Amino acid sequence: MPHDGRLKVVFGPAPDSYFVTYGKRYAWNNAPESLVQTFQANSELDPMNVAWISIHPSNEYWAVKTVLGDNLYVAPRTPDTLLAHLRPTSDAHSLTEDKAQALSFTADGRGFFVRRAQRGYVLELGGAPYALDVAELRASIPDFDARVRDVLFGRDGTWICVYRDAGFTANLDGPAQDPEHPLHKVCKELTEEAECRVLEGSVLSPHDDRHFVLRVQIGDKIVTRWNLPDAMLAVVNELVERTNDPAEQALIEQSVMTSANNAMMVAQIQADIQAQGMRTVQDMFRPYTTRYEYRWERR
Repeated sequence: MPHDGRLKVVFGPAPDSYFVTYGKRYAWNNAPESLVQTFQANSELDPMNVAWISIHPSNEYWAVKTVLGDNLYVAPRTPDTLLAHLRPTSDAHSLTEDKAQALSFTADGRGFFVRRAQRGYVLELGGAPYALDVAELRASIPDFDARVRDVLFGRDGTWICVYRDAGFTANLDGPAQDPEHPLHKVCKELTEEAECRVLEGSVLSPHDDRHFVLRVQIGDKIVTRWNLPDAMLAVVNELVERTNDPAEQALIEQSVMTSANNAMMVAQIQADIQAQGMRTVQDMFRPYTTRYEYRWERR
């Protein structure tokens, strides 16, 4: 099992569909053709530079967010109603572009969650069967609107709210309520960690409540807790085996060093721009930083 957090998994519209990245490699089955073509055509979409991928259950549209550059790629067929929530604002006085920081879809595709850099979040359940009461969460979670960063939607009404600085709230519904259920056991396990933060790239399967990937930071180490179907597990194992090749490891180390140097350069540009008082989007480069604190509760 990979423990360094490089694994990224997105479940597709059918139980046998997926897009998986690990190290500098990626694999897919029955994924949107336009998504695969976008990865193949853009060197920026090195798997090491991918923060998250989201695919609509219809398989017709998707989005990918990068780490360095904080860039957002979207499918050509993305509906205008959704695109309006993903686009940055045209405010020339903004310090940061208001593009989506998180995007997730309900298992049936009728609803979605989008977190924007500046305009807060949009939660549209569209009649999907999730007992997600925002008013109740606002009453129990201080500063909920400002702190919620993502909502992971699973099967049978299960969802996990991930917060910017307060971990997550898990609603384990249906079979996941069983203490012996894989997802339930992992959530319970994470509550026993003194310092545990849920990271980008975490996802629940819309097809089987037993399948999920939770990327977490425990202390100063990033680890992955997951349970995957056999076909996907075989693909992951193959990617891990190839990535462990010494030549591949050398490429990864070089990529990490380049990314670190680029991040330092971007941070310096940001400091210089702020010192000079420039405030236009064109003048501003924002480094990728995310911070979480852990919280879990069974509702």
